Amino acid sequence: MDILNYLRMEKGLGEISYKEFYRSIFPSGSLEKKGVYEQGKYTGIIVEVMHEEKEDGTPRVLRHTLTDDLSKLDEVVSRDNFCLMSPISYAGKRRKSEYARELYALAIDMDGIKTEDNLDIFFRQIEKNQFFADGGVYWGIPEPTYLVCSGTGLHLYYVLEKPIRLFPSVAKQLEKLKRRITWQIWTQGASELSENVQYESLYQGFRIVGT
Repeated sequence: MDILNYLRMEKGLGEISYKEFYRSIFPSGSLEKKGVYEQGKYTGIIVEVMHEEKEDGTPRVLRHTLTDDLSKLDEVVSRDNFCLMSPISYAGKRRKSEYARELYALAIDMDGIKTEDNLDIFFRQIEKNQFFADGGVYWGIPEPTYLVCSGTGLHLYYVLEKPIRLFPSVAKQLEKLKRRITWQIWTQGASELSENVQYESLYQGFRIVGT
């Protein structure tokens, strides 16, 4: 199943560059400037898995700080490595939930797309554009801002008008929302893996667009 061709030819969707994509998620001025400390400003964190191995045989992993100029994206995209990032800003260089500060987009993974019928059902869900009660069954999903091809599936990005501060109580509610949308996407016929729904953490990083 050629998902990208379906999106282009059947749905007439256009493409944007990785820089445009991440600028949309992290608007100019939202992240800390390179080399400049400003209270209340944070950075994104990129995880890059290298092809080379350490002495113990495990892959070498690099962690990069993404600042407001987004220049680090050009560096990692120029290499052929597996790179992950979540649409979240962090305090410091450790990508742990306790250091997460603001959520800029809700990212949801969807696998198990085998046929055009799966994608047809998926887009019919989007046409509802909300959790729509159809004969008592909530069937629709909110329309995502972006669809990213992941190879065998899609990553859905819901870009927020304003970032949400990730206080523990807020993060708990966002986890519930993400889980609910994930269930809706995977179980209504758009995925062939409806019996094995994969629920990702709110903080889960996805492969960087362009890599």
